[in-house]
Amino acid sequence: MSADGIVLKDYTCCAICKELVKYNTGNTTNMRNHLLRKHNIDITKIPVKRFIPSEAEDGPSTSKQPRITSLAKIKEGSTVYKTISDSLLRYISMDFAPLSTVESVWFKEYTKNLNPRYDLPTRKKLTKVLFPDLYKRVRGEVEDSLKTASRTCALTTDGWTSTKSNPPKNFETVTCHYISSEWQINTVVLETRTTDSESHTAETLRDHLQRVMEEWRISPVGITTDNASNISKAIKLLQNLDEDQEAVPYETFLPDDPELSADISPSDDDARTDSGEIEIDDSLLSTILPVVHIRCFAHTLNLAAQAALKLRSVSLNNMRIIVKYFRKSTLAGEF
Repeated sequence: MSADGIVLKDYTCCAICKELVKYNTGNTTNMRNHLLRKHNIDITKIPVKRFIPSEAEDGPSTSKQPRITSLAKIKEGSTVYKTISDSLLRYISMDFAPLSTVESVWFKEYTKNLNPRYDLPTRKKLTKVLFPDLYKRVRGEVEDSLKTASRTCALTTDGWTSTKSNPPKNFETVTCHYISSEWQINTVVLETRTTDSESHTAETLRDHLQRVMEEWRISPVGITTDNASNISKAIKLLQNLDEDQEAVPYETFLPDDPELSADISPSDDDARTDSGEIEIDDSLLSTILPVVHIRCFAHTLNLAAQAALKLRSVSLNNMRIIVKYFRKSTLAGEF
């Protein structure tokens, strides 16, 4: 009988996936092969419980057909196991769920009711095996995606403090923004590290940014930061500028030589590939697109508001009007 209730001679319906399996009277080979191939169930290895006849001499025989008392566990490494485990990892990482979730009695009961054949991984296995494997896979995907934008991406970096820990911990995060080959705007966190054991000098921040760029093989066109003096000096060090020099806009570095400009002009057929894409030499691109320091507009506005509040001529109501304008104005939202 099919899943729709239609009787089909010489076919049987799988109770797990509802797929029709050819069945010959008295021969279960096709059904056994289907369970092994589609559901990773080896019927020959499933323990069975046999009913022993009553030992009473005059009692009736209670022997029954052997029946399956449990299903075989899903093998680690199988497609089904990886799919379920990846869903678990995405739930924990994307919803910031604690690793102790897998130790919850109620969560174990929940997963067992969903699929009793799946063995929920332990917390140790999550941290030692599954999450490191997931990190390697995702990092490889990000590296492949960045290959087409290694010279045209932009970075943002900022330090922050986690008040959840005791004592509070300081962190530094570097985020990369770029347009993929499919013209999708992507944002990925390249690194988040603790900074409690080091000084927050400009040289340290510069070295950290250089290491991240070398590790990910990128040369960003710009880096957005707040207005802190140490990170501002760090960007100047990246630009090989003296401390008293102001950062120069990248337009200043564009070539004045018409011949050099023509080498990267979209109208130059020699600069195009067979598919029509513009091909620019990496060494030339790194020359005309230096690292540009972009100061965070929101942080700058915050500093301006704090400074304005110290003036007697500026009222708190005036500040509220300015903030309200930037929050609701569609024109201001474009900046």
